[in-house]
Amino acid sequence: MCIRDRYQRRVHGESLLSQEKRMIGSESFKVPLVAAGISRQQSMSSSRRLRASSSQQGSRGGVPVVSALSWSVHDGRSGELLWGKMTQEKREIASLTKMMTAHTTLVLARRLNIDLEQTAVKVTRAAAYIIGTVANLRAGDNLSILDLLYGMLLPSGNDAALSLAIFFGGLLDRTRRLTQQDNSTHAHVDLFIKEMNKQAYKLGLRETSFTNAHGLSEKGNKSTCADLGRLCFIILQDELLRKIVGTKTHRAAIIDFKGRERMAEWTNTNKLLEEPYYGGVKTGMTPNAGPCLAVSYAKGDVSLVLVLLCSRTVEKRWTEAMRLVEWASKKLESLQVLMNERPFGRRGSVSYTHLRAHETPEHLVCRLLLEKK
Repeated sequence: MCIRDRYQRRVHGESLLSQEKRMIGSESFKVPLVAAGISRQQSMSSSRRLRASSSQQGSRGGVPVVSALSWSVHDGRSGELLWGKMTQEKREIASLTKMMTAHTTLVLARRLNIDLEQTAVKVTRAAAYIIGTVANLRAGDNLSILDLLYGMLLPSGNDAALSLAIFFGGLLDRTRRLTQQDNSTHAHVDLFIKEMNKQAYKLGLRETSFTNAHGLSEKGNKSTCADLGRLCFIILQDELLRKIVGTKTHRAAIIDFKGRERMAEWTNTNKLLEEPYYGGVKTGMTPNAGPCLAVSYAKGDVSLVLVLLCSRTVEKRWTEAMRLVEWASKKLESLQVLMNERPFGRRGSVSYTHLRAHETPEHLVCRLLLEKK
């Protein structure tokens, strides 16, 4: 039964409100009043192909049809979850892991008073020969912590992520009792991962666990859309990290083991940075995790964070994110129109802070009037 029918029919005397609760049930998500004042989205995409592909896809009951097994839309100003699908389902998150690696790096650097630009890190053989996406670092290379952050977050360098984990894990290892380089490296990485999990707990990410710093497939390296949306919000509150994840390209000076300098240039893997109003945060993909994406959007009073896990293809994650942004923006705009036209107020038993995923503003008005009775 379509949602319109839910308001037009009564089944055996059942109230319209009861029908709504029965048929929508757990699909309601809280919408904060901070969403007030939102203007209509006017897409001015610089990539016509992405926009066209996005607009050609269908919807079901008003909610965009997306292939991602889990997705969530969050308020960019509060981090609060607005809408989503399977938001509490734990999945592998691929290189979205690097968001916590970056956050933990800055937490430790600030705690230990380390200068990100002046402190150089030496790339180990373990980091230089890691598999997956890399920043093309070589064993014996020396570069700043800041450049390692760019090398990790733009080209999604697993070598940069592991280098940061080894370096800061070594600073955490105050005892320095291990002498063999291989064992010491593993011990330092373990200390850093332990710190990542501590930070996740402090941030309230109860369904998140890390077993590495780069996101290569491991059984215990998992999170949920709800937790990742919260982490994205925290990342975007940090001025430095917000700047890094929103950077399209970055050039870094690297000193090799012979003292020779070379320049490296890294390009952000986030294609949505080419679109107006889109910002970081991170992309990811492994065979087990599938194509993943965490992205931000800000236009006027609209501020959103989106997370998609396990999209069907790499290209679909871009178009699906754009469709979700368009849908969420219109939904929040409609909610504001409703607030302006029918100021129900906070008194009495009326609550107007719940706009359900499949619900139009007109349906919400009907439901609120029923609740008011």
